[in-house]
Amino acid sequence: MADMNDMEWATAFSGAMAQTVASFKTNGTQMADAIKNIGAVAAASNIPLNEQLAVLGQLQTTMPGSEAGTLYKAFIMKAAEAGDELGLSFTDTSGRLKGVVPILQEIKRQFPDLSNAAAQVKLKKAFGSDEAVKFLLQMSAGMESLEGNIQSV
Repeated sequence: MADMNDMEWATAFSGAMAQTVASFKTNGTQMADAIKNIGAVAAASNIPLNEQLAVLGQLQTTMPGSEAGTLYKAFIMKAAEAGDELGLSFTDTSGRLKGVVPILQEIKRQFPDLSNAAAQVKLKKAFGSDEAVKFLLQMSAGMESLEGNIQSV
């Protein structure tokens, strides 16, 4: 989307937003709240718009938009540091955050049962917040559909 002019970007964004709202049976207000809560953090981390919208939409199947944005932001803000703490790499060769699906896959390899209390304690220590752990639990529960949702937005 970086190579688009403003009009092309607005058209692409509104189309992706409409598809997200329809796919996840949310609404524009809830999506706006979610996007407002992640602020510029996701964009600054070079997370593609389709991934942002799919993650926020999927979270909104179980919680309000504002909470979805808060959880996603907590995850993004600490992911690189948490990867180091866990002995995993959540960044690519250029130091940018990997996509949420590859990060979840790495976490699931190290902690096959995220409902395990000891795993949650380690994740909370690494990510620094209950919100980030809740994000991981919610996203890992729907990881099978998440990749398809990212592609379809």
